Amino acid sequence: FQTFQFLSDIIAKSQFPSDKIVVVTYGTKVIVRGSNHSIPECFQEEADTRIVYHIHDAVKQGASKCVVRIVDTDVVVILIGMFHTLQSLSHKDDLGIWVAFGTGKNYTYINISAIVRALVKKKPQHFLFSCLLWL
Repeated sequence: FQTFQFLSDIIAKSQFPSDKIVVVTYGTKVIVRGSNHSIPECFQEEADTRIVYHIHDAVKQGASKCVVRIVDTDVVVILIGMFHTLQSLSHKDDLGIWVAFGTGKNYTYINISAIVRALVKKKPQHFLFSCLLWL
């Protein structure tokens, strides 16, 4: 827990390019850099659901492209499941959610939007099964 607070503090105090918005959760507080927008406190305990909380807010604020850096497949499954909810909040039809996933030579970008579009073409009962096979 102390390491997380230490890293959050460093990130919150860092400088970022002016065209980027960085969101850091520090306890229940949400620190936003690169925007005057404030985000209400986040009481989600799991990092997986905190990520969706932040994407939800970004889309409500007009973001059409989001990239999340993770090393855990749980977030991929959650984002696939939440995509239509997030899309319904978007002011644009081309919501793009990408996951930067893995480490080293296994590092890759996963296009959540494309996966959802491909899975929706299949029968609904195969949606979750296809998602699990993909992982």
